Amino acid sequence: KESLAILSDQDMLTFDVDSLEYDMIVIKGVSSVSPLEGLRTFPGKMKILNSPNLTSLAGLGALVSIGGLTIKENDALTDINTLSQVEVIEGDLNIEKIANISSVSFPNLREIQGDLRIEQNGDLSSLYMPKLEAISGSLSIRDNKALTYFDFPSLNTIGGTFYLQANPDLENFDCPYLQTIGKDLLVQENTNLYYLSGLSGANIGRDLIVSLN
Repeated sequence: KESLAILSDQDMLTFDVDSLEYDMIVIKGVSSVSPLEGLRTFPGKMKILNSPNLTSLAGLGALVSIGGLTIKENDALTDINTLSQVEVIEGDLNIEKIANISSVSFPNLREIQGDLRIEQNGDLSSLYMPKLEAISGSLSIRDNKALTYFDFPSLNTIGGTFYLQANPDLENFDCPYLQTIGKDLLVQENTNLYYLSGLSGANIGRDLIVSLN
């Protein structure tokens, strides 16, 4: 198996969704991913990067499982909630540096078998994953300037470190059933966060560091 680069709308139009035998697909410089319509499972990783004219992820609405997903530096993207059918990510989920997205919701996502990174999304104000039970790796929620609240009402386990850092408008969050943080909990530079009541039942495997909140 090998990697595939889709670097233009023309590349995307000639892409055969029925012949996905790649470890990784990198998509850059496109205005639409609609030719991926009907894709339900992909065991490899997909990266959607640096596409300044991409406004939505219409075309990925049927996706249920994927080996890893990165969505990064797509300045015109305002909505990723097309991914509402995703249940399992067999690797990392990265949502980073998307300037104009206001909410992230994965209503059916149950398991992330790698890391979850929500970082440097300037307009992101809400984050909601109601069925997410387990993150095998680390959880990083960092540098989201407009984030005021997030909710993981079913989350039980974080295998690695929980990084909650530099979200200056964050006032509260809720992880009522979180029992295990395998490594460290770092809560830093969230200047409007006064309470950690959303983590009242969690066992922390290593260090708890709380500073500059």
